[in-house]
Amino acid sequence: LCIFRLSLFCFAGSVADGYSVHFLGLSPTHVLKTPVLELGCFAMHPDQVNQDIFSMAWGYITQLLDQNAVSF
Repeated sequence: LCIFRLSLFCFAGSVADGYSVHFLGLSPTHVLKTPVLELGCFAMHPDQVNQDIFSMAWGYITQLLDQNAVSF
């Protein structure tokens, strides 16, 4: 079992709805002009740790960054 939380905000102003703004106080992000990706927890069950799953997940995240011109 692998779980990770991420949110892609296509308009930087919409990041105000994200977890980081509400719970960590990251308010200056509203001035960004490009898409923002918020990556939260990344967890895997200790009995099922598999390096290939991490590699696939990071590959997917990298693909999201590239396809959406995420800069932050």
